[in-house]
Amino acid sequence: MVFLSSCFTSRAFGQEDSTAALKTYYWLTCSIGVSKSNFDNRFSTGISANLSAFFQYGSQVFGVRYAGHLELNSLLSAKPVDGLGEISLLYGTSAEWSHGFVSLAAGLGYVEGIRRGKYLYTEPGLFGGNVHEEIRYKTVGIPVDVQLSWTPFPVIGFGVNGFALLNTQRPLAGAAFCIQIGKLRIVKK
Repeated sequence: MVFLSSCFTSRAFGQEDSTAALKTYYWLTCSIGVSKSNFDNRFSTGISANLSAFFQYGSQVFGVRYAGHLELNSLLSAKPVDGLGEISLLYGTSAEWSHGFVSLAAGLGYVEGIRRGKYLYTEPGLFGGNVHEEIRYKTVGIPVDVQLSWTPFPVIGFGVNGFALLNTQRPLAGAAFCIQIGKLRIVKK
């Protein structure tokens, strides 16, 4: 309950000056990293990438995220490749300091994916592999996005992006290195 109320309110009175609520920032985040997902109590490691756009007004953050996840094991040895894609709307909060910020956002997302079904046959040859039936799915998910960023310049930032996607088909979580481009902080004169 405390988490939800903190996401939907600005900082407590007296913790920021009156001009802080009027600050606006916006940025694009591009990240690539690793993730763990779970399907039928079988955990797998994958490669994840996401592209997101955020707008911050005061301490409130609004965003949209597109993310993809591919299972590493299936990239080389099995067909179809196990993976999913997600598009989400996010809302959360952010705190800043002189050369960085942290943001936390959650929301609602649409998820589409492919997973391997029963084994069908083995393809011969050097690039052959086990072929399985292709099972497609669509579902709704709850995305979570955390960014911890160092902003050495007002328009460029580098950081770590933690992410999760809770859904009924293939929940996953991971971490990635990211770069942000946009208006990330105000230049002090």
